[in-house]
Amino acid sequence: MANPSLQIGNGKFAIKENDLLGYSSSGTKFFPIPITMTRATLGTRVNPSGLIEDVALLGSELVSCGDFACADPNAEWTEGTGWTISGGKATHTGATGNLSQDVGIGGKTIFLTFDILSIADGVCNVYDISNATTYASFSTTGTKTLYFNSVSNSIGFRSNSTNVSIDNISVKEATLDGLARVDYTDGTGSLLVEPQRTNLITYSEDFSNPSWLKVNSTVNPNTSVSPDGTLNSDEFIPDNTTASIFIYNQVTFSASDYTLSFFIKYNGRQYVQLLFGSGASSDFSNFDLINHTVTSGNGSIEDYGNDWYKISLTSNVSAGASEVYLWSIDSATSLRAASSTGNGTDGYYVYGGQLEQGSYPTSYIKTQGSTVTRNKDEYTKTGISDKINSEEGVLFVEMSALANDGNTRYLSLNDGTTNNRVTILYYSGNNNIRTIISSGGSNIVDKNTGVTSALDFHKIAVKWKENDFALWVDGVERKTDTSGLAPTGLNTLSFDQLGFDNLFGKVRQLQVFKTALSDSELATLTT
Repeated sequence: MANPSLQIGNGKFAIKENDLLGYSSSGTKFFPIPITMTRATLGTRVNPSGLIEDVALLGSELVSCGDFACADPNAEWTEGTGWTISGGKATHTGATGNLSQDVGIGGKTIFLTFDILSIADGVCNVYDISNATTYASFSTTGTKTLYFNSVSNSIGFRSNSTNVSIDNISVKEATLDGLARVDYTDGTGSLLVEPQRTNLITYSEDFSNPSWLKVNSTVNPNTSVSPDGTLNSDEFIPDNTTASIFIYNQVTFSASDYTLSFFIKYNGRQYVQLLFGSGASSDFSNFDLINHTVTSGNGSIEDYGNDWYKISLTSNVSAGASEVYLWSIDSATSLRAASSTGNGTDGYYVYGGQLEQGSYPTSYIKTQGSTVTRNKDEYTKTGISDKINSEEGVLFVEMSALANDGNTRYLSLNDGTTNNRVTILYYSGNNNIRTIISSGGSNIVDKNTGVTSALDFHKIAVKWKENDFALWVDGVERKTDTSGLAPTGLNTLSFDQLGFDNLFGKVRQLQVFKTALSDSELATLTT
């Protein structure tokens, strides 16, 4: 078989060009990719170790004496009212005041980590003193992480707590754009391409925060290692009572589809329920955390390793103020908002609460005091006419769709217009794969074929040559056409149709061949 002239991934994501490099948050290269990627906001992935991680490229350390153990920490830090530095930590007591250091971060995207050693009767804010802007608020101990766009040059901390101690402050500039996400949720690496989504839950990890209301239950923070590998998941414990037992968050909906999700782990309670407030929807779903099944409703459950599962529920809701709930139940068939019996000890580990407007769940978006938006992933590559033979060739991809959501999603070789193109697309109909080949402004080929599920990975190849066109899927020639001219001037690879109808899915490999492969070669390629 001829070698591909352009290739992204081969199961191990080895490619032939290194125009752009992706990095993990630790700085380890994981995915060189030969096309231009745009997102400009933070995204997460599941790494090869099965842990959720940020996808960001971090610069060098910017803060001086972040551990407060240098010879003269008071020379590096400006201590406002109530702050003192002693014993390798900074402590605030008394009236509200600020601790700050000028580190030249104005106008930059920043990654901050620090430890809250103790805190009582209040919060510790990451604060811009020059502009009186609070980037995030924390009310529990532990290691805290935060990405934010800095307005001024100073990193600052502000507290109204009568006693808060912090240590190990690290400040680095973060690059978020141009970094592809290779996701290993199902154990195999694939390029993750998602739509824009906003997490409307403002404290996605801190369930002890007052924004999460607790009824006949207690939340204990930072009690278990979460899906990101750190000790930052909380414990949701039903009280020793028989009653309605739940935690919930208040939100305002538009009339639309919304998806609610949590990462959850068994901690003595087998069954749990997701539901929307009655003012928005009557939908609910029950989950069995021992057998890892959905026992009622149209929810979904997905294995994230280490006994963690992502449970989710999608509903078409009414506009208005309402709530979303994580509800304790006693049986697989419990009714919506049923009472249950707790013992004050058994419960659940919880992490990563997310509410997003959309008909399916997407990757985790962390929040720490406000809603957070992750922009859509956009991929394109221009100026590659030397890698494409317009007279003949094959476009091959192994991919899966994120959802059957009624939208058309394109992958295309084109001339910068729709006049000349070779496309593979998920059609608006469910479980439908389609190819459109255009030449000189006319559609020469327009064929589609059904598959059992577009959510499964399929190997798809489109062959083009004058009077010889074919669509292959999973080792079988599905459609042919023996009449028409080949497209001309192909020079661009796009994961969309010229700015719209974006391809949202997972891509394991993509190849372009300069020759029209034989039937036996196409069968081998797509099997």
